[in-house]
Amino acid sequence: MFAFFREETKSNIERKQARKPEEDDEVNADSGEESDSDDDDRPYNPLNLPLGWDGKPIPYWLYKLHGLGVEHKCEICGNYTYMGRKPFERHFTVSPPSQIFPPSPLSEPKLLVSLISGMETHLRP
Repeated sequence: MFAFFREETKSNIERKQARKPEEDDEVNADSGEESDSDDDDRPYNPLNLPLGWDGKPIPYWLYKLHGLGVEHKCEICGNYTYMGRKPFERHFTVSPPSQIFPPSPLSEPKLLVSLISGMETHLRP
């Protein structure tokens, strides 16, 4: 009963495997199917979340966990905005803040962060 369908399926598969890639493109264009290369390289990202190592947006819970929605402004760098606490703390180990401050106990990143945070709380009215 199913022998007819099995033979048709075998012949169809053998025909598809024998085609060259150029012929596949022509067959897809003739049948009205769209190719997969239209806009599949840009993932769906309605919240504009940062992209992870795989090129896809990171999960929202991870975004909130790392505090990437919180802006930290550095007055030393001319009010440059860093998204998240970790990049804000990390930028003290590279230029320009490390070039502005001479090597001293203040060159420790955590001390600089606490100093700037303390200044911000005292300067607020």
